[in-house]
Amino acid sequence: MNSMMRNTLAVASLLVLSACNGAPQAVGAADAANAPAAAESTQATPSVDAFKDFINEIRRFAGSAQVVMGDEAGDAVSLAVGDRIVTGFEQYPPRQLSLADGSTIYWGWQHGQAFVQSIAIRGTDGQLQLLGAVDDLPVLYSRRANRAIADQQAYDAFLRESAERGGKPAVALFIKDDNALAAYYPLVARWLQAAMLGFNADCSDPAQGPTCAFVEQVSVPVEAYARDCAAADTVNACALVVPDIPAADVPLESFKQ
Repeated sequence: MNSMMRNTLAVASLLVLSACNGAPQAVGAADAANAPAAAESTQATPSVDAFKDFINEIRRFAGSAQVVMGDEAGDAVSLAVGDRIVTGFEQYPPRQLSLADGSTIYWGWQHGQAFVQSIAIRGTDGQLQLLGAVDDLPVLYSRRANRAIADQQAYDAFLRESAERGGKPAVALFIKDDNALAAYYPLVARWLQAAMLGFNADCSDPAQGPTCAFVEQVSVPVEAYARDCAAADTVNACALVVPDIPAADVPLESFKQ
């Protein structure tokens, strides 16, 4: 396991150090009431050139923001947010779910390190609105591993086993402000649930149905940061309050990988 990637966001010490310049405009207060519709549609696989443009767009959106990471036994290391997000999009093409209103959820993972994932959301205006770095997200259902976790006791035991192997779930989101977070967090929450099912869910399957129901009750650590924050004096200077709102009503089966 790549310990640097494993600890990128899993251990405390994460903040945005400096503002980004020239990034696309994110949603504001007027857009918050128009959260993306929860109806999906298909979208063609992007060309290689379009994928390169997407990666460049991620870097522009992230600007010069930095992730400060480290573990209890070592010194803190600074990593560009753009670099971390791009690391989680090493697979081509990126997986995506296009919603009926024009919003799109993109996700991917690091080559050979599936526990290092990234998510990005494009809004109805066609611009990136949110980036997310996801580490060590627990997968509760796996036919290959004969695993179907459907209750809190089994989940807690699974987390303990993962921690012994060095895995600790963590999610960090980078977004413009609280209004944008309120608008797009429900999509992030639903994507997290689909990811914990291993994607390609079939909740009508009696073997998987209980895990589908349980995953909607699971809470994983999520932190959010103002993308344009220039403060660097305290860890929480750029933190946003993650809203306590339901996940979007997108069918879990819609997330294909």
